Amino acid sequence: YVRHGTVDLLAAFRVGDGQVTGLVRPRHRSREFCELLDLLDRQTPFGQTIHLIVDPVSSHRSAELAVWLAFHPWRRFVFHYLPVHGSWLSFIEVWFSILARKCLRRAHFADAATATREILAFIATYNAHQAHPFAWTKGVRFYQRLKDKLAAHQAAPQAA
Repeated sequence: YVRHGTVDLLAAFRVGDGQVTGLVRPRHRSREFCELLDLLDRQTPFGQTIHLIVDPVSSHRSAELAVWLAFHPWRRFVFHYLPVHGSWLSFIEVWFSILARKCLRRAHFADAATATREILAFIATYNAHQAHPFAWTKGVRFYQRLKDKLAAHQAAPQAA
C-alpha cells in the first residue's frame, strides 16, 4: 500500500479564541497524537488544565498514550470522548471543513512535503487573520433531545 504523497493532519481548536494548533505527519497513530499533546503542553501556561474533546478512536485510548500521560504528571489532561458518530459535535470538525474549502479543494500538491507546507501555511494565516470562537447555531431543544437520546443510549446496556 503506497499513499502517494498524502499526509495526516492532527489538530486542536482552542475554543476561547479559535486558534488552531496542528501537526502534519505521514501517519496518524498514538505516537503522533502524543506529539500533538506535547505541543499543546508547551503552548499552555503551567498549572492550567487542558480539556480535550476527542473521537473515541484507538489512538486516543491506547496504552502508548497512557504511558505518555504517566510520564507527564505535571500537566493535567482531561479527555471528553464524543459518542460514536458524534464527531460533528467537535469544533475542530467545523475547522476541518474550512480547511477543506479554502485550502484543499481542487488543490494538487506535487508531493507530501508540499502538502505539509501548504497546510501549515494555511493554519498560520488562519490564526493570524481569521481565528475566532465558533458559536453553536442549533436550538436549545435540539441539544436537549440529543442529551436525552445519549442518556437513554448509555442507560440501555445497564438495563440489560
